[in-house]
Amino acid sequence: MIKDMTTGIPSRKLISFAIPIFISTAFVQLQSVFDTAIIGQILGMRELAAIGATNSVTFLFSGFIGGIVGATTMTIAKYFGTHNQHKMRQSICMAAYIMLIFVIFISGLGIICSYPLLETINTPVELMPSAHLYMCLSLGSMIFTQLSSLLSCAMNAMGDSTTSLVYLIANTFFNSGLDYLFIKVFSFGVAGIVFASVISKVVLSIIFYLYMRKKSEWFVFEKKDFQWNSQIAKDLLKLGVPIGFQSMGISIGSVILQSGVNTLSTAVISGYTIGTKVESIIVSPMAIFGSTIGTYIGQNYGAKNFIRLRKGFWIIFRWELVASIACFAIVQLFGWQICELFINANGEQSVPYAFQYISTISFFFPLLCLVHIYTNSQKGIGNGLASMTGGIFELTARILVSYFLVKKFGYSAVCLASPCAWVGSIIAMCPWFHYKLHKMDQKKKKEQQENSSNQK
Repeated sequence: MIKDMTTGIPSRKLISFAIPIFISTAFVQLQSVFDTAIIGQILGMRELAAIGATNSVTFLFSGFIGGIVGATTMTIAKYFGTHNQHKMRQSICMAAYIMLIFVIFISGLGIICSYPLLETINTPVELMPSAHLYMCLSLGSMIFTQLSSLLSCAMNAMGDSTTSLVYLIANTFFNSGLDYLFIKVFSFGVAGIVFASVISKVVLSIIFYLYMRKKSEWFVFEKKDFQWNSQIAKDLLKLGVPIGFQSMGISIGSVILQSGVNTLSTAVISGYTIGTKVESIIVSPMAIFGSTIGTYIGQNYGAKNFIRLRKGFWIIFRWELVASIACFAIVQLFGWQICELFINANGEQSVPYAFQYISTISFFFPLLCLVHIYTNSQKGIGNGLASMTGGIFELTARILVSYFLVKKFGYSAVCLASPCAWVGSIIAMCPWFHYKLHKMDQKKKKEQQENSSNQK
């Protein structure tokens, strides 16, 4: 159901939007757990470490495209807030055009450079064949995964988190079934994970687009919607390119950090991979509130409802802090048991490293909640430059930790890299956003004064 967040009680609108996203994210994480578990349990610790060794490098290329797609969410939300159907549909088309151009270039470049990059980050020789294969297949299929993400962004931008929920539930079960088929039955190895993901996303995206087209006129595209609109393309690039560079900055920091991790043992690499996977599961409530405030602010910013925008921001701020405390408690109480789910008996030596990572960063979860709030709020008001600046600060923090601390303190320094990056991001974005809020308030007061003068 499409949801207009520019009217009604803010807290009710936010929670009604967030609940379906929370449930859908739970299913996404369930699929992620299944993927990781089936690799660890069936293929073993070495294959799990091979995939983990490629994650940061793969995201270096896909993160930029994700920035363009993410910018679409805020652009659509803005036009939805002004009830402009034609420009909303055009923004989807412009995003698709821009994304296709970048994907062809970036995925091709990534595949060509994949082997040298994996060597550069000290990927162990025994992991190289699986790591290289997985990275090439992931980059080669990027066009399909990003088009699927674009559809999800469009639904979320219009407040339709319920349909997104159904889509993700269907994808979880379909993808998981294909995972088992390709890995266990057909013995495709790490390639089976990529094949399963692509097939499930393509099939379900087609089905759900046809459903949305039938359900809402907002998704009934006309010939004029496909025409090139330079202004919308400019707006998308103005927001998306900085966000893309932010993602690349974070990725470069992660690549440098991964190169340090790769100099350690296979057990450490595997443990770090499990730890980051558990992190993504545990912190998902904070990420959900972050995406919720992004859509909310995007719609209200488009409608120029600045007072309501500020009210929703502080509601989410309180919810995020509560969520960070709850996530910390879960890690400290059940973190070890969760880590054990991802590995078989032969890889037990990875579990202590996984728990050390997730336990260490859990003490800094309140910082992470601030990162989610400010990053998505900046996107909502179209301030991509602030997001890019935050990414530069994060990159700097990760580089400093990787070069100066990992060699001296080993894996303990790796565990502190993310908290240091979060501090850098907050320093960059927090003052900037509140300055923007202040400017919005001043602009609103000036308009009200001018209206009063004209009425007199």
